[in-house]
Order: sequence, then C-alpha cells, then structure tokens
Amino acid sequence: RGSLARAAFEAFPSNDDNDLLARTLVGVMMGFLPTVDGNLRSTLNEWLEDRSFWELQNRYVAHPGPHAFARAQDVIDGPLRRSMQLRPVPEMVWRTAVRAHRLGPLEVRRDDLVVVGLVSATHQDLDHGVTDASLVFGGDRRTDPCPSHACPGATMALGVMLGVLAALMEVGPLRPTPV
Repeated sequence: RGSLARAAFEAFPSNDDNDLLARTLVGVMMGFLPTVDGNLRSTLNEWLEDRSFWELQNRYVAHPGPHAFARAQDVIDGPLRRSMQLRPVPEMVWRTAVRAHRLGPLEVRRDDLVVVGLVSATHQDLDHGVTDASLVFGGDRRTDPCPSHACPGATMALGVMLGVLAALMEVGPLRPTPV
C-alpha cells in the first residue's frame, strides 16, 4: 500500500541525504501549504468582491475543452495570476544577503537583511504591463541561472490552485447570497 510519505522518501536521489529531505518537508509545511492556501483565499475573496467569480464560472463551464485542467488553464490561469499580483501572499518576504552586491542604487553587504514588499513590487509589474506572477514565487526557477530564492514548487502550486478553482467551478451554479 503506497503513501505520499513513502513516495516522497523514494523520490530522493539518496536515502542518506536526511538534510535535503528535512529541508524539503519543512519547505512544504512552512512555504507551500500556507502560501497556496493564502493565495487561494485572496483570489476567491477578490473574485467575490468584484463579482468576477460568476463570469469566470460561466466561461469555464461553457469552454469546449474536453479536460478540466486544459479548461482551467485557458479560462482561470490568467485571472488567477493577475489576482496573485494584486494581492500576493505573503505580502512581504525577507532574506539575509549571502554576498555583497548592489540592489539598484543600494549597496548590500553580506549578512544584511533585505526586506521586499511583494505588494508594491507586483503592482509595479502590473503598472508596466507585466502579467507574470513568478515574482510571487521569488522568480522563475526555470530560467538559467534561476534566482536563488525561486520556489521549486511554483508550478505545482499553480497546478493545485487551478485544480481547486476548477473543482469549485464544476460543482454547479454558485450564486451570491445576501451577507
């Protein structure tokens, strides 16, 4: 009988790399789960407040694609990423500099604490027509070289969020109710 834990242990390149396994499990529990949950909640709140959820649900249900994930990518993916740029979770991140460098006009020394307001950064992207939400994940890990803090689970996180939102849209007509 298989389990997710067994699959995780078996997927590691070396059974002796307990440090990598521990860091991965901590990353999932402290990074992946709360970030996915927060971005889902923030997105749903945004869509309910601006009443776009029902338009997206109608477009999703009417989409001719045969597979739910393909429909979700066509209909939900763009609005999800835009919502994540409007209200990123977390709103702020901080890192300790591992080497001296310049950040724009600022000189950053090794061991300096660097705080980034993701809300202002993602809004600046939106203002400049950038619709890529990878900044919410610390950058795009698929680039070479990739940013040092780019989330290795970003693609999986987006897939989970698309799946949850698609499932919500498939349950049947949802209607706003008086508060």
